[in-house]
Amino acid sequence: MIITLTLNPAFDKTIEVKSLKKGDLNKIDKENIDIGGKGINVSKVFDALGIPNISIIFAGEKNIKEFESKLKKVINNYEIILNKDVHTRENIKIFDKKTQKITELNSKGEIKNLNSLKQLLDKLDSTLQNGDILILSGSTPNNCPKDIYSKIIKKAKEKNVYVVLDTSGENLEYGLKASPNLIKPNIKELEEIEKNSKNDLNNMLNSNINILLSNGENGFNYISKTLKLKIEPFKLNVKSTVGAGDSLLAGFIYGIYNNKSLEESLIMARACASAKVVTEGTKNIKKEKILAYIKEGGINYE
Repeated sequence: MIITLTLNPAFDKTIEVKSLKKGDLNKIDKENIDIGGKGINVSKVFDALGIPNISIIFAGEKNIKEFESKLKKVINNYEIILNKDVHTRENIKIFDKKTQKITELNSKGEIKNLNSLKQLLDKLDSTLQNGDILILSGSTPNNCPKDIYSKIIKKAKEKNVYVVLDTSGENLEYGLKASPNLIKPNIKELEEIEKNSKNDLNNMLNSNINILLSNGENGFNYISKTLKLKIEPFKLNVKSTVGAGDSLLAGFIYGIYNNKSLEESLIMARACASAKVVTEGTKNIKKEKILAYIKEGGINYE
């Protein structure tokens, strides 16, 4: 089984404007509210591919009805653990149609009742079985212990669980101490962690941590102790980059789950990311689109 964990989900409010004017009045052309969270995004892709998975989500108690009513429309199998006494946070994304760029304003989220977090950890521990794949994605709320991901990774690996960590900053720094099997930073996040800690690239690789490194329009890299590969992207008419990195990760894990070769896993990763960026906004991607990009051909390594 594949388990995704989202500790800090959100309502993502997307606002479209013709041309964003800083420090001035802007009229909204269109707005929409969706459920956000990196683990949730990964589960969406698994659902599209027909891969069994469960999404464990730590969601605010105070607006849980609104949250779940939207959640059940976008993923199939989930378990919500209530983050008591708080609201699920709201993020704002401003899409400038003229520049085709998105400005993001993200709330931090919070924990007021640490017993809620214990309930989540107990649920996760009882769910994980030998040979599972666990994907830890995204930020953590304020007041969450800094080593939360590290503790989860250590316990999961005791059960022979393959652990993926997709986060940034301190969460990534602490998580690396427990040697997850795979991390998926972008270029900026990797440079930041190398600069601000002792976790340089060689240390990570020597700890048997493999790296799926996303690099936007420049494609992505796969780096292990014995391999350094650069995978070129397709030339695409990009409609949205929201969730592209999560789709990349989901495609790669699809390959691991199905015992595919490294090359087949990388092809699926590129196909899923490509299908996402040609899909408008936060809409779920279709399996047909993914399959079409698989047929585009093999990988050209640099």
